[in-house]
Amino acid sequence: MSFQSLAAQISACPITEGTVPIRYQHSAAHTTRRRGMGSAGASPSSFYESVPATAGASNANGEENAESFSSLRFLLALASGLQASRPAVEASRATAVFTTVLSTLILATCCSRQVILAVTSCVFVVVVSRSTAMEKFLSLLRRVSILRKVPTVQEGSLLKGQNDLLDPKISLTNWRKWLTVHPRILRLRRIPLDDFIVVHHPETVAKVLRNGSHPREEYIYSFLAPWLGTGLVANCTPECSAQRRLLSPALSSRHGARRQVVYRAAIAELGDVWSRKISSSSGRAGQAGTTEGQSKSEAVIDIQEATRLLSLDIILRCAYSCESHCQYAALTESADRQPDSDVLTYVDAVPRLLSMVVERLLKFPHHSDAVYWRSSAGKKYQELVNTAHAFTDHQVDTRLQEEAQGPSQSGSNPDGEDLHAPQEDFMAMLQRARAGGHRGDDARLSNGGKLASMSAQEIAALKCDLETLVFAGHDTTATALMWILYHLAVHTDVQERCFQEIRRVEDSEEMPSPSPPSDSEDAGSLTSDSDSGHKARSSSSRDLPFLTACIKEVLRLSSVVPFIHRRLAEDTEIADHTIPSGTRIMVSLWGLHHNPTVWQDPEEFRPERFIPGEEPVYNADAVRHAFLPFSFGTRGCLGQRMAMEELVALLSLLLRRYRFSWDERRTGPAPQPYPTIVMHSNNGLRLLVTERPLLPASQ
Repeated sequence: MSFQSLAAQISACPITEGTVPIRYQHSAAHTTRRRGMGSAGASPSSFYESVPATAGASNANGEENAESFSSLRFLLALASGLQASRPAVEASRATAVFTTVLSTLILATCCSRQVILAVTSCVFVVVVSRSTAMEKFLSLLRRVSILRKVPTVQEGSLLKGQNDLLDPKISLTNWRKWLTVHPRILRLRRIPLDDFIVVHHPETVAKVLRNGSHPREEYIYSFLAPWLGTGLVANCTPECSAQRRLLSPALSSRHGARRQVVYRAAIAELGDVWSRKISSSSGRAGQAGTTEGQSKSEAVIDIQEATRLLSLDIILRCAYSCESHCQYAALTESADRQPDSDVLTYVDAVPRLLSMVVERLLKFPHHSDAVYWRSSAGKKYQELVNTAHAFTDHQVDTRLQEEAQGPSQSGSNPDGEDLHAPQEDFMAMLQRARAGGHRGDDARLSNGGKLASMSAQEIAALKCDLETLVFAGHDTTATALMWILYHLAVHTDVQERCFQEIRRVEDSEEMPSPSPPSDSEDAGSLTSDSDSGHKARSSSSRDLPFLTACIKEVLRLSSVVPFIHRRLAEDTEIADHTIPSGTRIMVSLWGLHHNPTVWQDPEEFRPERFIPGEEPVYNADAVRHAFLPFSFGTRGCLGQRMAMEELVALLSLLLRRYRFSWDERRTGPAPQPYPTIVMHSNNGLRLLVTERPLLPASQ
């Protein structure tokens, strides 16, 4: 007997006044209380009052069996009640099994085998269909069905998707082809039944990023959570807005003058390291005889490692007032100032942590915590996380000891201001912010801002913020600086023009007044080393328009953060397609910056695109969102002004003292972009670094 015929037969039965037999009322009420049916809007008593009893009905064999149909009618009502009252209740597999067994026991003595099978199947399907897992699965099938209307590239296999095409070693070549065919929107798949949408056009990108209700993709960024905790990068909750307000004052351009001291000190250490390498290289060249075209004041430098250590040195000084001397770790021979062992361990752990996160992203089985944390890779990752956390704990403990000893006794500038005081670093600024003593002004550290007065939970949140600032504040800047130096080394005429612009600003008689940048301008600065013999100058990026244009062109051409991820919170119309809520969106910033429908000759290095008066794109309607190296919207990069300030300052100092060139015979092959979380080079980067002669400032 089919379930449809059974239901029709039961519906045709005459209904008389009555109630459900008392022996069923007790067990059913117990089930109702246990599973929370009354919390869905109907009390148990009202639920059972609506279930009538039947009498005078005939079973399938033509015999009278009022109790059989009463039980059957009750179970069907129970199934309907479960289906109607489950939305606010988490169902489980145990619920389905329990209900199925209960219905089988009730009907076992009064119904035929066909009736038992039909009703049991009915109840099981109803309960399971209301479970959270089933709801997610059905929603996934619906989403995949809708997304199949979005254009895609060649279909991949069911299990591997298009992973082969998205391999970072070859993906940029594929992206260039896809941008030509699908310049606005694209559907791809990495894992089974999880299609995602790629947007790489100003219109479609703005559609996603402008809406602050679309959260970050928790699934992707959760891989950073064991390391960064509740820091801003790994935080995908709505509380991130309050967290951004806490961090914003520490990265403000008002503290740019103090950061200039840090930049000069870090470049001085870099100059010392490079001078030792150049001297060592010159000594070896002298012993072997200088080859034709080889200068005695040059050396081949690992730029990727040098920029990483330089940026890490800067962020540690800014975050903890910690003079780590980590740049001396690049020297194989002994140096006067070697970093401490804990610093060396931390410096070694940071890049390996990021590398292991990338490896986990690319290996689908490791997406499961149950698999990853039992694997050798997961155990090694946990060891590195513990190393990073131990370094942060040590810095916070040191600050606690300093607070207990009283005010800092460090030096001050001619104006009497203590530039190296611990209360001027990120840690102290965040202390003030979390203690309520910092509301966008320059209020000094109050008693409420002391670490000793903060709760354990507040200190834990402070540590997460500091680890996030160190991670996000050094790796992206180091990568950007590496790619800028590479493009300037390849285009020596552009490098020379930047050098002349820097010299022109230095030699100008009028000192430009440093002013905070406006909302539409990026911060910049120009300072000098103590040993350069030049006058110390300070200027904004307005005084170095061509150097700033070169930085922006490299940020376009070699997008430091190639992709960011969002998940739609609601159905959204994108490029004439209705994308359902819950869909994962990949915003391809690299694709946006290389889109041939937006940029003229997107693969060419042309800094003139960003010179005032030049048009960077030929589609005027797309200008506003065609260049987004730091993203935008509610989750845009919080430190973009500091990043531009740091890049302008460091490049000004480096280009004034060194000339960079790339010669494949001596430096090795060109760097291969490797787009993952950050656009690193898969094979590193080595450049020929030559010391410039020190010229008088008037020349």
